[in-house]
Amino acid sequence: SPYSRSTSRTGSVQKVAPLLNKAQLPQGVSAVRPHLEEIDNVPLQVGLFTDSTPGATKEMIAIMQEYGEFVLAVGSSLNVANGSIFGQANVSICVEPLRDDCQATKTEKVEPRVRAVALATDCMKIGANFVLQHQQLPLLSELITACRHRLYSLRIALQFLLLLSGSLSLLVALSAALYLPIVFKPDQMLLFVLISFPLIATSPLLGSFLPRKKFVKIAGKNQEHVNRKEVVGALWSFCIQFLPMILFTLALYFFLLVRHVDFECEFSDLVCSVGYLHDESESNGTLTAHLKLNTEQVRHLVAFQFLCFTIVHSLSWASPLFPVYQSRVFLRPLWLLTVMFLLFLQLIFSTISLDANLLNLITTPQLFGLVVWSICILLVNEVRKLTQRRLFMREQRRRKLAFDTKLGMNSPY
Repeated sequence: SPYSRSTSRTGSVQKVAPLLNKAQLPQGVSAVRPHLEEIDNVPLQVGLFTDSTPGATKEMIAIMQEYGEFVLAVGSSLNVANGSIFGQANVSICVEPLRDDCQATKTEKVEPRVRAVALATDCMKIGANFVLQHQQLPLLSELITACRHRLYSLRIALQFLLLLSGSLSLLVALSAALYLPIVFKPDQMLLFVLISFPLIATSPLLGSFLPRKKFVKIAGKNQEHVNRKEVVGALWSFCIQFLPMILFTLALYFFLLVRHVDFECEFSDLVCSVGYLHDESESNGTLTAHLKLNTEQVRHLVAFQFLCFTIVHSLSWASPLFPVYQSRVFLRPLWLLTVMFLLFLQLIFSTISLDANLLNLITTPQLFGLVVWSICILLVNEVRKLTQRRLFMREQRRRKLAFDTKLGMNSPY
């Protein structure tokens, strides 16, 4: 007993003080709320309560939901009282009864009572989100693991989409702030925002539904506010992985303009005239007569390279915790089809807009710069993965020990 101990020599009993570190659980659903308000949140950390009526179970689920918990209810389809519990829980799974061998092999006419039970079972299934056979119940843990992995992939995809959109916005804003022609026209930006970026951002979702073996993600508690560490981590990832790409694209756009496009500027009112047309008849031997590329062609060249850079980023973001040579994202059929479709769509869009083949405008130095910078992006992302993996494992250990109660102090973890 934690309150007393006996000595083997004298046989006497010595009283000692009670263990202050002992976890205490309330008895009765009426004592749960006072316990949560006055003592600790042990009832929320314990996912099991026994010897309770259906009404008390429903009330306990409501208490857990009031404190931000997400409740999954699993119950039999033969218990009518489970209907209200299924309606109270966030997610409910209805388990069909297990039939014995004599019922499974029975071929004679079914009795009306058996038909009524089957009808009641079908009615109970309506109020549940999922229906499982009793033999499939051991697969529930694998289903939860797959859902956690899919939720993590969805969060990565949304973060990737947000960073891509922020990169496009910052690139356009910097081009305007430097008094350059806007780097992308509205139709090109709509193509990026509505088609290219959403499809590229789905790269984390194109993998397997199940995570790697021995790599189980621990779900954290629901939070009503955004975690500050996640915001700082996202900003840090943007500065390391995307900001250099933005600066390189902007520098490429500037040098292509300087190399191929002439400006006429009046510094008294800061008005610049850019050579847009590539027509010798209109230039009369001046301005645009000697231009190799006009501003519109430069825009499409920069847009094509910017799309290639985002595709290289998707190689790393498709598997944010494992190197590219292990995840082998480039061998996934869905990822390859997505990349081919986006490149083909960009080429078709540029061909229609320019009335010329965009590939004929790409020079050897531009192609060399594209390859070299793509390799740099890939290397930076792979180095960044090492830090992200270490932070992820640290976060998993923190979630494992996220018991700020006496129960956590006595936990086996």
